[in-house]
Amino acid sequence: ATLISEILRADGENRQKAEQRLHEMAAADAEAFVETLLKLLDGSLEENARVFVAVILGNFLSSFAPASYERLWPRLSQNSKAHVAQSLIRQISVETSPNVVRQLANTLGELASSVVQEM
Repeated sequence: ATLISEILRADGENRQKAEQRLHEMAAADAEAFVETLLKLLDGSLEENARVFVAVILGNFLSSFAPASYERLWPRLSQNSKAHVAQSLIRQISVETSPNVVRQLANTLGELASSVVQEM
């Protein structure tokens, strides 16, 4: 949560350093990183931070993400993949912010399209 707040508040070089730490965390342990992001969606963060977390999840999971993001989906276990999908669907059903719901739906849709393309 602190890192997400740093990225949202930071400017220029500080933001780049915070984003680099985000990428390092993702590379070190994909499953723990994705689980942490899913937990951050529970409503404890401000709306703009939850939107950002949904965007970051999409960037790390979807094949449609910017090239600067390592795609983590192939590195996740089958259980983790199922948990991600279930968590996103559940969060869409309980989220109160239309902006967050919209971004979660976009993330889930991109992820589904990525998975279908791989079949």
